[in-house]
Amino acid sequence: MTSIGAFRQNLIVVDRSSGRDRPEVRDTGITVKQVLDELARSLDPEVVFDTFPQLTVDDVQAALAFAVESVEPERREIRNLGWSMADAALTRHRLLAFAEDWDDPQMDIYDVPISR
Repeated sequence: MTSIGAFRQNLIVVDRSSGRDRPEVRDTGITVKQVLDELARSLDPEVVFDTFPQLTVDDVQAALAFAVESVEPERREIRNLGWSMADAALTRHRLLAFAEDWDDPQMDIYDVPISR
């Protein structure tokens, strides 16, 4: 059985070059939202296939898996967010540096409430 993450990783893409940053079913231009909207409207997968005949059962399962991962953040994996391993490593490094600075006693000045 294919895991939820595998469905999403192989079939759902986020094309950042287009500037839209919307998850889509690979090679169709159909967004995950469009698939979910059709399912929510009718609760009948056949309506989805009538509306988008180019989709497969795996495509619809991938859209649903993406939705599951979106509401269960603990299930997210970096590679499923569209980040490269280099992006993840750089972000991790920056956050670790920030954490060290945060604990510095000189940073306590920023904990004082601001009066207006």
